[in-house]
Amino acid sequence: MNLGRTTSTVNIASATYGVALKAAMRLAGAFLKGATTRQTVIILKLPPQADERAYEAAAGLLVKGIPNLHGFLVIRADVTRRGLLDVKKLDDALVLGRPLVILWPLGIKVPIHIVAAADRIVDVRSVRPFHLVSAAREVEGRVLDIGEASRLLEYPVTSVFASMRVGRSTELVLKRLQAAHLAPDPLPSVPSLALANCDAHSRHFAKPSVGIMWASSAAL
Repeated sequence: MNLGRTTSTVNIASATYGVALKAAMRLAGAFLKGATTRQTVIILKLPPQADERAYEAAAGLLVKGIPNLHGFLVIRADVTRRGLLDVKKLDDALVLGRPLVILWPLGIKVPIHIVAAADRIVDVRSVRPFHLVSAAREVEGRVLDIGEASRLLEYPVTSVFASMRVGRSTELVLKRLQAAHLAPDPLPSVPSLALANCDAHSRHFAKPSVGIMWASSAAL
C-alpha cells in the first residue's frame, strides 16, 4: 500500500480542484496553529461525479506546496474489488499517528469508528466559476472573468480542462467545446483489412454444416 501517492505537476485541473479543497481544509481546521503537530483527522467529502484520483493529486500538491499543511498525509477512501470499503487502509493510516486528510467519495458511508476519529467532516464544493478563474490565473496567467468561466462550466469539467491548452484563447476554447459536444458519435471501429481478408478466405473454403440454420442479425 502506498499512502499519500501524488503527482508533482500542477495543471489547470489540479489547481482548480485545489482551490475548492483549500477552502474545505481551511473550514475543517487544517490551517489552525498546531494542526500538524498532533493527529488531526479531517474527512473531506468529495462532490458528485468527482474524479477521485484528480482530487487526491490536487490535495497532495496543496500539502506539499503550503508550509502550514506540511505533515498532513493525504489518503483516499477506496473500495475493494468486491465493492466493499477498504477499512484496513484507513485503519493503517490512523495507526501511523500522523495528521490526516481523508478524501471521501460521495455515496460511501463513513464507518462509525472513522467518524469518531475525525475532528471535522466537511463537504468539498463542486467546481465553481471562481475556482476556474483563480486556477487559470495561477497556472497559465490566463485572465478569465466570471462570465467566461461560467460559460466554460456549462460543459463537463473534464472537457474544459482538456480544451484549456496553453496558447488557446478563451474564445477558441469555447468554440472547441461547442464543436466537440455537437459532433456526432465517432464511427464504430471496423475490422482491419488483413482480418477481413482472412475471414473471407475462411468463408470461401468452409463447408456448410448439415442441420444448422443461420440467421442474420437483421432477421432476429
